[in-house]
Amino acid sequence: MTPVVTFSRIKLALFLILSILLTGCSLMPFYHRPAAPLVNQWSLKQGGNTSASVAAADISWKVFFKDQRLQKLIELALANNRDLRMAALNVEALQAQYRIGTANGIPTINALGNGNKAHQPTTKDGDFKTKGLYSVGLGVTSYELDFFGRIR
Repeated sequence: MTPVVTFSRIKLALFLILSILLTGCSLMPFYHRPAAPLVNQWSLKQGGNTSASVAAADISWKVFFKDQRLQKLIELALANNRDLRMAALNVEALQAQYRIGTANGIPTINALGNGNKAHQPTTKDGDFKTKGLYSVGLGVTSYELDFFGRIR
């Protein structure tokens, strides 16, 4: 007995196949972010009519701010800014904690060397002989491979 395929089953199969194929299609254009309207170079007038283009990040704040009183105020603020000092210390502390945290993922290797010399009498004639005993050890202490990110 052969199964009877009806016209509605064929329509249903075609509808499913076409809907699966068409879900991957999009007519929306791809979005390209426009460039920011910022100038990478800053024209800096030095002396008379000459102007040189300098990168904005390379300009010192003393060159940018020309007023002497403003320069003194900025210098005073930078010298006495406790928040800035605290932020710098916090950054250093966090960097140290990060280094400690990442050190758990690195195996620890220990090396040990030991040497002993003894002046011992021999059985003949009471002569003394110097005997040495040396040992060297190398070990990896409890390293765990982090397959599933438990240590991280």
